[in-house]
Amino acid sequence: MLNRSDKIIAIKPLADPGNSFVRLFSEAVAQQGYRIRDFDWHDIENIGAHAAILHWPYELLGLGGLRGIGRYLDFRSKLARARAQGTRIIWVAHNAQPHDGGWVSRMLMRRFVGMIDGIIHLSHHSRVLVDQLYSPASRIVQIETVHGDYRDVMELPLQAAPPMEQQVRLAYFGQIRRYKNVELLARLVAAMPAEVTLCIAGRRSHEDVAVEIERIAAQAPNITLDIRSEPLPDADIERVVDAAHGVVLPYQAILNSGAAIFALSRGRPVLAPRTGSLPELQQIVGADWLQLYEGVLDSRALSDFVRWLSVRPPLAMPDLKALSWDRVSDDIGGLLDAVTAS
Repeated sequence: MLNRSDKIIAIKPLADPGNSFVRLFSEAVAQQGYRIRDFDWHDIENIGAHAAILHWPYELLGLGGLRGIGRYLDFRSKLARARAQGTRIIWVAHNAQPHDGGWVSRMLMRRFVGMIDGIIHLSHHSRVLVDQLYSPASRIVQIETVHGDYRDVMELPLQAAPPMEQQVRLAYFGQIRRYKNVELLARLVAAMPAEVTLCIAGRRSHEDVAVEIERIAAQAPNITLDIRSEPLPDADIERVVDAAHGVVLPYQAILNSGAAIFALSRGRPVLAPRTGSLPELQQIVGADWLQLYEGVLDSRALSDFVRWLSVRPPLAMPDLKALSWDRVSDDIGGLLDAVTAS
């Protein structure tokens, strides 16, 4: 039987300049003694790995339609060739299905799940949802772990929240995409008193949404924007979070929220919908740090959050020990042992 140090784990991607989670995840795998490397789907014949871990297979599944089916057929062929070489395929279920896909992408995801060997869930809700959507075969090894925190990769020293004074400062950061619902947040803040301000920072992934937000902000002096064509560096995101009293994440749908954990890792309370794994996260950090609203964000939920921020006593930091990367590393190691045992 091979030792862990003899086993190669290919991770796609191994690192991502716009997402610190990817690097932390790869380091968690390496911490278990495995040899890790990136791989290129175009060089699948030379993958030479005992297991391949995919963060976002949607890049090769497409978003539906005939083009999506064509990409899926190519993807299926690549997976089959990798598995024929003895490479076991593992999916990190960041999302149960593509956010912007239709019925075709859901069908392709179901077939993808039928071809893999393991699933890493970042919450219990993820396991429940994937079971409901795809009914994975019993041969597929599944683990439930957590989405680790970001405290060890922060570039700037932690900053206390700014004095409350006359303004309550809100922030949103992340991709500007349709399902993120940021234009709704902008409209709600634009209608609030000038003492409530909002900074929106992120990548303009969906141009029509970014344009709508810019239109709203042009008429709202209490909204500032930092929307770029490329991902914002972590240090810039940290500055946006530090300048705020609270972070608002108005998602229409979400499974796991790295943005919520990033904000909490810098000691800022968060308002988000009661959906996906966010109730589990609230159980970990408490309602003093994560406020959840029902349904779609509205003026009442946002106003309640603003009032809560204005009277909330300052707290140092949330307890994030349950989101330890040591725990994540141990969980992944157990799955890799099981998947690569033969």
